[in-house]
Amino acid sequence: MKRTATVILGLAAVATGLWVVSAVHVLNSACSINAETFGGGTCVSGVPYYIIGFSITAIGVVSIVLTLFAMLRRGRPESALVKQSPISTLRHHESEILRDAA
Repeated sequence: MKRTATVILGLAAVATGLWVVSAVHVLNSACSINAETFGGGTCVSGVPYYIIGFSITAIGVVSIVLTLFAMLRRGRPESALVKQSPISTLRHHESEILRDAA
């Protein structure tokens, strides 16, 4: 349940980051068209917004990858992860045989 929520939040972060990047791209295009058409004007640099958008996208991707990796590791069979114990337990008749031999 928690991992599924993390994947959904990661997808939301990726979508938000891509939306920020695309919005900044549109604003920069409009600003450059405005500057060419009407001769100058003040345009705000989009570089900080690009950095924010790419950072949010990267955080979302990393969280999704880590969560999916954890889900895959969790899905492995228990027998593959559990090593045989070096201490063995003797059955009742085996312990009696050893007791008689001693």
